[in-house]
Amino acid sequence: MKRDERAVRKVTAEEMIAELSGKWCWENVYKKFCARLSDFNLKPTSLFTVLLVHDPKGRNQVGHGYFAWWPEEVVREQHQVLQRWYDHRAGIIPRQPFDSKGEETTAELLYECREDPEKTVATLLAAALFERVGSSRRAYPHDTWPPSRAVAALYRMACTEMGFPQHHAPWHQASTSALPWGTSEYDHGPIESFAELIRFLGEEVASVLLKNRLVVVAFAESPDPEIAAILHPQYEEERRRDEEWDAKYAARQAEERAENERRRQAHPRCDEWRSLPAKELEQMVWTMPSTQVADLFGVSDVAVAKRCKSSGIAKPPLGFWAKVAAGRHPHPNGKPQDTPAKKSGRRGAKSSVDK
Repeated sequence: MKRDERAVRKVTAEEMIAELSGKWCWENVYKKFCARLSDFNLKPTSLFTVLLVHDPKGRNQVGHGYFAWWPEEVVREQHQVLQRWYDHRAGIIPRQPFDSKGEETTAELLYECREDPEKTVATLLAAALFERVGSSRRAYPHDTWPPSRAVAALYRMACTEMGFPQHHAPWHQASTSALPWGTSEYDHGPIESFAELIRFLGEEVASVLLKNRLVVVAFAESPDPEIAAILHPQYEEERRRDEEWDAKYAARQAEERAENERRRQAHPRCDEWRSLPAKELEQMVWTMPSTQVADLFGVSDVAVAKRCKSSGIAKPPLGFWAKVAAGRHPHPNGKPQDTPAKKSGRRGAKSSVDK
């Protein structure tokens, strides 16, 4: 049963191929496709939009540029982004021109034949069919489309009109797509004839061209006047904000310098605290009270005590400097001295000797 079905399908494919070379010669295919495009107010000779971008640093040669497929709604915004990026070269990364190599190849082919409507139609038609019959990663809709051999014959006809040999195509067979977006054939219903197929392909290409715009980014000696008029107020506002920020930063720096100067006057050695050697700190705590050492460096006496503890420096005991001031203890003059150990235990507790 399956063999009979394949035989019937093969005959149908042969009949459709014969119909393609007869009724559906290239002239009729071209007219049918153009008629469907015209229903959407599209012409095959007005596909490209030239965007002029100025590179003030001269890193790109004037006249040379690149192609891109951009969503229709972001073209104007993206033009501003590009110009801003080349003006500042920081912060904003321009949109990548293509999502695949196949899309880039299609844009280059369309640009080369932009003055030839028949080659343009052939390129669009072949690009729409490439994913189904030309790519090695193709997914042909067997259940809803005519036999693949018949559709492949239409694809080869379009490639021949493009100027490529019968068994060659401009796209690499491993490419996944040749157009950025399209209309799913599953939303269209069954396609059982060349008339329906060409009509559907025209709708699919129209959907691509309405949602996306083929852009040529060209470098010019001066920015696009319209884009410059939009960006100039933005640059002026940014410059004003930068000046305000610089003024605030300068004022803050001046205030910090004044505060540091006042701090140095009040605490002459405040900048030396972090790098103060342990030996010198030990000499100082045995020369003057910790509060005077702290005031000299602009820190607290607690900070001095912590620094001494972490450095293994023995400080004079509590009340030591009062005894020195009263003449009950000689001044150490910066030399550490042995001091009596603190008494331990509760008041009135008996010692081991008493026991």
